[in-house]
Amino acid sequence: MGEDGNLLSNGQKQKMALARAILKNAPIYSDEATKSVDTHSRESINKIVTKFKNEKTFGYEAIVQLVGVKGNIMAKVSAIATNIEKGKESLFQSQIKSLAVTRASAKAYRTGLGWLVRLSGYADTPNEEMDNVKTKQS
Repeated sequence: MGEDGNLLSNGQKQKMALARAILKNAPIYSDEATKSVDTHSRESINKIVTKFKNEKTFGYEAIVQLVGVKGNIMAKVSAIATNIEKGKESLFQSQIKSLAVTRASAKAYRTGLGWLVRLSGYADTPNEEMDNVKTKQS
């Protein structure tokens, strides 16, 4: 292994991190768990994560950039979705991943184009983030 694991490959380090997360009952973010491993290992890791699905926390982080016509970056945001959120406990990993991408995409558009929504008299905050706030009705 070497001192501080410096003789381990990135894939081996990822496997060690996954093993530690399972032992510590820590959240497992599948993209991070399989980022530096080969295809065979990725399949094995996904089987392990699926096996622990009902016992473990897992989630995905999605990063989205909103790019203008001229190539300028209007917004760069991230969003996380996990299986411990209320109402999300029974979702499959693919559904959680899709939810993270959807959230990040919406957040990017809201960040980049929110001024247009506010100009028209509406709140640019998603409904789930608005407790007891009245919004303009159509």
